[in-house]
Amino acid sequence: MKRSFKGIALVLFFILIGIYGCSERESTPTQEPKRAEEFSLELFDGTTFTLSEHRGKLVVLNFWASWCGPCKREAPELERAFRKYSKMGVVFLGIATQDTEEDAKKFIEKHGLTFPTGLDRDQKITDLYGVMGVPTTFIIDREGIIRYTHLGAVTEELLKDELEKLL
Repeated sequence: MKRSFKGIALVLFFILIGIYGCSERESTPTQEPKRAEEFSLELFDGTTFTLSEHRGKLVVLNFWASWCGPCKREAPELERAFRKYSKMGVVFLGIATQDTEEDAKKFIEKHGLTFPTGLDRDQKITDLYGVMGVPTTFIIDREGIIRYTHLGAVTEELLKDELEKLL
């Protein structure tokens, strides 16, 4: 009986990971644009990112985790997009979620990420934005409206296409 219960529990675990864990689903434009929720996040460099302080700029929020395969594949794509579009005033923010500070910092170093990043320690921002899996990326316009949501790994080309619509 114990062995059967463990097997069922293991299957349920993998089903839940498939639903809520790493995702490579297709992206879709945000159906009904809504205002981005205000938040502040302590960054790994010791500063604080507050969303409202970036009103008037496009903002790319990327939720990720160090253990996530698609997050590893999208990291260089995000970095290239950051290097190109930050020169045009686009703000990028990485939000590590469901992770440890140590693992998140190792991920950043390994992938050479230079855009601002912090850890959502209590999952409040993750919950506030309704993130159901990682990676998830939001593009917020100059008025603070979410204009695009992507569940799954982004590419530099996808970010280019979506950002250029708003620039």
